[in-house]
Amino acid sequence: MLLLVAATCGAHDTARIDAAFDGLQTYFYNTTFSFWKACGQTGGNGGAFDAFNCVCAKDPSGFCEECFRWWMAGTVGTLVDLNALVPAHRSSSLTLAVVDAMLLRSPYTARYAPSWAYIDDYLWYVLMWLRVARWKGNETSLVDEAAATFDLMWSFGADEACGGIVWLYPDVDPRKNAITALEAVQAAAQLAAAYGAASQPQRAAEYAGRARALWAWFESTPLLSSNHLVLDNVTGTPHGRMQCCNGTSAGASGPVCANAARTPVWSYNQGMLLGALVDLHALTANATLLALGARTLDAVVATLAPDGVLAETKGLTIPAATCDAAHDPSATAGGDIFSFKGVFFRELPRFVAAAAANGAMSAAQRGAARRLVGASAAAAWASRVAPPFPASDVCDEFGAAAPVGGPPKFTWDFRPLPSSGWSCMDARTQASALALFVAELALNSSAVAYTS
Repeated sequence: MLLLVAATCGAHDTARIDAAFDGLQTYFYNTTFSFWKACGQTGGNGGAFDAFNCVCAKDPSGFCEECFRWWMAGTVGTLVDLNALVPAHRSSSLTLAVVDAMLLRSPYTARYAPSWAYIDDYLWYVLMWLRVARWKGNETSLVDEAAATFDLMWSFGADEACGGIVWLYPDVDPRKNAITALEAVQAAAQLAAAYGAASQPQRAAEYAGRARALWAWFESTPLLSSNHLVLDNVTGTPHGRMQCCNGTSAGASGPVCANAARTPVWSYNQGMLLGALVDLHALTANATLLALGARTLDAVVATLAPDGVLAETKGLTIPAATCDAAHDPSATAGGDIFSFKGVFFRELPRFVAAAAANGAMSAAQRGAARRLVGASAAAAWASRVAPPFPASDVCDEFGAAAPVGGPPKFTWDFRPLPSSGWSCMDARTQASALALFVAELALNSSAVAYTS
C-alpha cells in the first residue's frame, strides 16, 4: 500500500497551512473536550449552553454524544497527513491530544454500541483510526479499534445476499450510496493490509474478501457513470422504493440497482473512489484499477473544475440568518457539502503517488492534478476573510470581539463571499481549506517520500 510518509529534508513553506490551522484553533476549537465547533451541528445539543458549544458526560470517560461529528475524523486525518509531511509542525501535540480525546469520548466506536447508526459516519472514524495507526507505525491497538467498529457496521449494514452496504441502520427502506460503499472498500482493504503486516493471515483474508465483494457490487451498479465520474446513490426503481439487489446469492431478490433521479456528482465521492482504488490495487496488484482512477481524475479536471478551481455541481445558499440546534445553515445542498472538497484533497495526493509509482499517470496528467490543486489553493487564499468578520456570516461566534489581527477564515467554495445574502464560515469550511493546503504541499514538495 502506498502511504504518505515523513518528508526527510528541505524547508517547507507552510504559511497557508499555518493560517488555516491557526484559524481552526482560534475560532472553532473547544479546549475542554477537544472537538471543533460548528454552529447548528455541535451547538444546542447534548446539554449545550449556547449555539456553538456542547457538553460531554460528567464522567471523564463518558461519551460526548452530540459533540463529535463525521467530518472531525477527516480533520484529524488532515492533521496526520500534515505531521507525516512536516514532523516538526507545531500541530503535532494538538493532533495527539485530539486523538486521545476521541479514543475516550467519541461515540463513533463499537464500545458505544449504538442502537442506530449512520453507517457512513462510523466508517469515517474507522478510516481515521487506520490513518493514525499507520502514522504511529501500525499501532496494533488502533488497528483493533478500527476493526471492531468496522465489524459492528458490517453486522448492521452489509447486504451479503444483494451486495453492498446500506447507509443507515435500521432503515425501513434500505438505501445504498457511493460514499458508504467506497468508505467500506477502503476500510476493508486497509484492514486486510494491516493484519497482513501483523502476520494475522486469517483476519487479513477475511477483510480482503469483504473489500473484493464490496467492489464487485459497486462495479455492478451504475454508480460509476459512463464519463467516469461517481454518482451519489442508487435506487430500486421501478417499484418506488430505494432498496435494490444486485446479488446472486440464494434468496437474493428485488429490482437491480438503478440511478436515482437527479443523483448529483459530488467532489468527495470522486476522492473516495481514488482512495479506494489505491487500496484495492495494493490488495490485488490489478493495474486497471489505477488506470480507472486516472480517467476519473481526468474527468474531475474537465468537468468539476471549469475555471481550474474544484467546484460542486450543485450550489448552496444560506436561506436565513439562523444558526441554532434546529438549523445547520445548509440549505439547499446540505451542510455536509462544507466538507466535501476537503475529502477530495485528502485522498488526491496518495492516489497521485500510487499512480505515478506504477506508471498509471502520464506527466501531463500529474501536471493537471498539480494545477487543479494549485488553482484551488490560490482561489481559497485570495478569498480568505480577515477579522472582523461580516454580519452576514451566520456562523460567526465572535462578532466585533474577533481578535484584532487574528488568522483568516475560509469560504466553503474557495470563492469570495457573496455580495448579498447570508454566508457561513465554520470549522468545516476551515478544515477543507486546511486539507487543500496540505495537498498542495504534498504534491509540490520534492522532499516527499513514498513507501510500499
